[in-house]
Amino acid sequence: MYNQMTKKRRSYNTQLLFQAINNNNTSMVKLLLKEGVRINARDNYCRTFLHVNAISGNHKITKYLIKYGCNLNAVNCAGDTALHEAIAYNNDQIARCLIKNGSNVRIKNYNGDSCLHFAVVYRHKLNVITMILKNGANINNVNVYGMSPLHFAVESKNIRIVKKLIANGIKVNSIKCGVSALHMAAGVASEVIVKILLKAGADVNYKDVNDCSPIQCAVYTGNIELVKTLIEAGANINNQNKIGATALHNAIMCGNERMISLLLNNNANVCIKTTDGDTPLHWAAMLNVGESHANILKNLLDKGSNVNNRNASGQTPFHFLIQDGSRKVVKMFLDKEADLLKKDFEGSTALHYAVYNGDSEVLTLVLDSGIHINEKCTRGTTALHHAAKKSKSDYIQLLLEKGADVNSPDLCGRTALYYTIVESIAHSDGQNVSESRQESIRLLLEYGTDINDKIYQERTILEIAIERRETVVVNFIVEHIAKLSLRKMPISDYNVQLINKHNDVINYYDMCKTELQAAIKKKIFGTVSFFNILTDSIDVIAGYARNIDLVDAFENSNYEMSFPIYCLPLKTRFYEGVERQKLMERAAIILSHSLNFADPYHIVYKRLLYYFSIKDLRILVDYYCYEVVEKSVDLVIDAIVLSMVVLGVLVIDKGFIH
Repeated sequence: MYNQMTKKRRSYNTQLLFQAINNNNTSMVKLLLKEGVRINARDNYCRTFLHVNAISGNHKITKYLIKYGCNLNAVNCAGDTALHEAIAYNNDQIARCLIKNGSNVRIKNYNGDSCLHFAVVYRHKLNVITMILKNGANINNVNVYGMSPLHFAVESKNIRIVKKLIANGIKVNSIKCGVSALHMAAGVASEVIVKILLKAGADVNYKDVNDCSPIQCAVYTGNIELVKTLIEAGANINNQNKIGATALHNAIMCGNERMISLLLNNNANVCIKTTDGDTPLHWAAMLNVGESHANILKNLLDKGSNVNNRNASGQTPFHFLIQDGSRKVVKMFLDKEADLLKKDFEGSTALHYAVYNGDSEVLTLVLDSGIHINEKCTRGTTALHHAAKKSKSDYIQLLLEKGADVNSPDLCGRTALYYTIVESIAHSDGQNVSESRQESIRLLLEYGTDINDKIYQERTILEIAIERRETVVVNFIVEHIAKLSLRKMPISDYNVQLINKHNDVINYYDMCKTELQAAIKKKIFGTVSFFNILTDSIDVIAGYARNIDLVDAFENSNYEMSFPIYCLPLKTRFYEGVERQKLMERAAIILSHSLNFADPYHIVYKRLLYYFSIKDLRILVDYYCYEVVEKSVDLVIDAIVLSMVVLGVLVIDKGFIH
């Protein structure tokens, strides 16, 4: 009975002692120790009284606990001794007391950290570190992550501790998961520590597990002086990591122009390739948007980078550049003899890539180079297919005006219109078709997409649209078929049967035909009907626009109410013709003045400007009106003179040309 009461009393006293230590109640601790407790009792975290006191920080209690036999080297659930805890909580006096009374400084916790690791991590005074070292700590111990005390000292940029550890013989080339202390010093941009480590014998070209050298780590910090220090120490500037990237690749990734110049001036190899075959120029071109990397690109080109060097996918730097670069940087590459005809391993040329550029001037520049517009890649797609997939109506129009084949099929028989309807990136939810997609569909239909052709899996484009339940798209196609029907153009029996098969489609088709018949009968002015505006070419409509009375009559007509289905194409096509006519008149005046040949109304200008797209006319007029002096203006005029000669309409006679 007495023994049971004694055990209960001790258990109760043990709980009280933990509380007293937590509350720094020294007198209560003394009383409880005298009365009797289980001196090596543990709490829920396997901590002894010494562990808890090492955290609380009462030096006197530490002495009492040691006096009564508390285990100095007991470990908690993390493998930490009381000494680990004292160091972690910056209780230096307790730490010294524990060491003096025999705490084992070589014990490592379950992460492999010794008390020396802790002393460095928690930035203790040098006298504590000195005491730990004097009492037998293994200075080169590494934890389970491969980190020595030196790694921690470098990571925290503690110069005094770094010097102390080196003075006590720590290995400067020990590794942390394949990373040396010099890698870490370079990575945290500590030039002072880098110099200390180099002086102590650190290997400037040591490679980590990814084969990166310290200079590659330093480049990412942007510290120019640090990189200079490593170069002066003999760093291999062309070291390649596991993906084959060099310090120059890394500097380009960071977009650091000064760093790139430093590396280039120290003989960085501009032709070295990654495992994917990318040179530094590939990376710069890939990262460039507009002119964001223009200076970097120029620097690399001036140092001999090859614009036509292929990577493992057959892509040249020019292929990357032309997707997002401005006209200026594209021209820079062309001046360095970039090959527009070179294909990647999928058969894509510069033209395929240019379609993805947001600047239409780049696409124009490529088209004006004379590249074959209907060139196909290995999947059978042309540039028009790509423009159609993105529903870039302005690019589609430009390509079509330059002669792109609207019915060119890919390897699966799919035309550009299929790509706009089925593969389009533009938003569509069936009833809501984006404006750019609508315009793309309209253009592809107007430029002669064969709606009778079975383009994919023996289905016509109308059938595909019906299956997809895209009402707006179906209506577009039906409107076009109705126009073809009234123009006596052939409609396949297959499409006719398809229309008759669906009540909503046949009803809409009949409405379209009724409206078009009314458009044939209703004249705008003279013999020109609204049907003419829907079906004649833009050049013919431009001719109509020379008649001011006809333009006024159209503008004052109530065509929106009379032709609700076709009002939008009526408006679009009419004003395209009006714009073309105005541009041609202004262009003729410009050419008459520039060439000093005939008056603006001479037949030569009418015949010549017929071959110009609206975009070409805008460029000519805008350059002249804004008095922009650029090579392209001279090139336009040279092209015009050449065209006139080829057409056989240039009359050299009696002062027409001076």
